[in-house]
Amino acid sequence: MPDGSYVSGQLPDGLKGCHFGNDLISFILYQYHHQRVNQPLLLKQLLDFGVELSRIRLSQFITDNL
Repeated sequence: MPDGSYVSGQLPDGLKGCHFGNDLISFILYQYHHQRVNQPLLLKQLLDFGVELSRIRLSQFITDNL
């Protein structure tokens, strides 16, 4: 704030310790599993959208909880 004080708030419950929300993760899983977009192309698509994501993190989203 202009007077030097801070304002803080709660993160949405949907983030659950992750920097990326459920909508983005759902989009990734949909593109990969249902539209058959391979990981390199999906990563390029996300980077073009302005989402800063590593290829390792993308792979984790796809393979977690299988």
